[in-house]
Amino acid sequence: MDANTTYYWRVDGVNPDHPDSPWTGDVWSFSTQVISGTGKIIHPWRASSEIVKAGESFEVWFDAAAGQSVNSVELIGPHIDVTPGFSVETGAWVYDEWSENQYNTKITVNVPSDAPADRYDLKLETNQGDEISRAGVKIVKEYRDSYYVMHITDSHRWQGGYDTEGVILKEVGAVIDAVNIIDPVVLIETGDFYYPNVHSDEINEQRIEQFMRGDSDPAFSGLNDSRAAVFIIPGNHDTELSWYTRERDKYGDPEYLPIVADYYNQHFGLTGMNFTYGNTRFIGINNGWSPATGGNDPDFVPNYKWQLDNALDWLNQVGEGNLRIAFKHKPQESSRPIYKPLYDENVAPGLMLAGHIHRVNSNPLGIGGFDEEHDIVYAATTPRHGGNKAPFNIYKIDDIKGTYEPVGNPRAANEAIANEMDYDSDKLTLNFSDLTEGNSMTATIKNDFNFEIEGAFARFVMPKGNEYEITTGEGYIKQQFEGRENQIVDVKMDVPAHSSRSITIGPAD
Repeated sequence: MDANTTYYWRVDGVNPDHPDSPWTGDVWSFSTQVISGTGKIIHPWRASSEIVKAGESFEVWFDAAAGQSVNSVELIGPHIDVTPGFSVETGAWVYDEWSENQYNTKITVNVPSDAPADRYDLKLETNQGDEISRAGVKIVKEYRDSYYVMHITDSHRWQGGYDTEGVILKEVGAVIDAVNIIDPVVLIETGDFYYPNVHSDEINEQRIEQFMRGDSDPAFSGLNDSRAAVFIIPGNHDTELSWYTRERDKYGDPEYLPIVADYYNQHFGLTGMNFTYGNTRFIGINNGWSPATGGNDPDFVPNYKWQLDNALDWLNQVGEGNLRIAFKHKPQESSRPIYKPLYDENVAPGLMLAGHIHRVNSNPLGIGGFDEEHDIVYAATTPRHGGNKAPFNIYKIDDIKGTYEPVGNPRAANEAIANEMDYDSDKLTLNFSDLTEGNSMTATIKNDFNFEIEGAFARFVMPKGNEYEITTGEGYIKQQFEGRENQIVDVKMDVPAHSSRSITIGPAD
C-alpha cells in the first residue's frame, strides 16, 4: 500500500447508504496518506490493549520513522505514573499479511512489581516527539481465578440514518459505566463498530477519538474510559469500502483486501490478535472480511487462514491453557472454519463470541457438523437504534476449571439501562457520600440486575497523608496507593441482585 495514493473503484448506480459520498461519473475514489516524520504504535493501540502483571513484561510494536529512536517509556495513569525499564530491538516484522504492513522496532517493557493495578496510557518519548497509545496498557496485580468477560457488538457508530451522537455513543457509554462497577477482566467488541462514511481522514479521526475517549457534552464514557482492557475485532462494515463489498460481494477480492486492511491498520491497528489472561487464551480472528464460508465444506480455506496459523503457533509457545475463548464477527456457519482447525489440533475453543446477526434469541448457537455439546457460540445484539436499552453480554469464567457460564440468563444477554434511551436509568449505580471532617467516606452500589455481582468495584479518591481501612460494611480493600494528589483506595464487594450494599472507609488506626 503506497502512501499519498488515490485508489479508484468503478461502480454502477448510486450508493444507497452514503449518498454524500464523492462520486465522479461512475468512479468513486479515496486517498490514503502517511504523514512523514512520525512513527506509529501498532500494539498496544485502539483495537488491542495489553494486559500485563506487575513485575512482568510486555512487547510494544512500533513502526519508527526514519531516524526516530526511543529514549524512554512511561505509563501514565489517572492517579500515578510508572517508569518501567525497557529494551529495544530493531528489525522488520510483518503484522498483517493482507496489507503486508510491518513494524521495525520491538520494545520489551519491564513493569515494576510495585506498579498499581490500573489502565495506563503508553507514552514513548522519542527524539522526534512523543508517541502515545491512550489507555493501551492494563496492569494487574494478580490473575483472578474467577472473573467476568463483557461483550458488545454491532454498534454501527455513525451509520447513516441513525442518531449516533444522541443514541449509539450514549448506549455504549452506559455499558462502560456498568463495566466500571462490574469490573470484568476484558471488554470485547465483535465488529461493525464504526461506519467511516465520509472520505476524510481528518473527520474519521475526530469521530474515532470521540468514541474512544468519550465526551463531556453530552456526557458519555468512551472505550478508553473502561477499567477493563478493550479488544476490538472488525466486522464487514469496519472499512471505508464496506458498502461496496456488501452490495457487490467483493469479500476476498485480492485487490480489495490489502486496501481494506491498510485502512484498518492505519486507524485501529491489528485486524486479529491473541492474548492470555491467567490460564485462559483469547483468540481474535477477523472473519468479517471473508467471502462465503463454505459451511461444512471440508475443502474450504478461509482468507484469514494466516490468522489461524498465527494462533496455533502462539498456542504452541504460550501453552494451550485451561480454556480458549475465540471472538469474531460472524457466527453460525462462519464459526466452523475457525473452530475446526483448532479442534483438529486439540485446542478447540470452549466459548466463541460473535455479532453480525443483531439478535440473541438463538444463543447459544451451534457449530455445523458438531453435536449439541458444541453449542458454544454467543451473539450479542446491537445498540444501534436505542431500543435494546444499552445491550451487553456477560460471561463468568472459572480460570482454574477452564469453564464458563452465561450470566443473567441462558443467553448471557442483559441491558444496562431500565428505560429505552433514558441514560439516567442505569441498572447499576455507584454513589459516594461527602467526605466527613474525620476523612471518612461511604460508597453505595445499587444493583437492579437479576444477578449477583461478585466483586463489584468502587474507587475512593481520598486525602493524602493517611492509610485507610474499612470501618463498616462487608468487602475488602483490593489495593491502596499514594497517587500524585490523593490516596487511592480500591474496594471490592459482593452485591446481590436487586439490592444495595455500602462500605465506609476511614483513616486506619
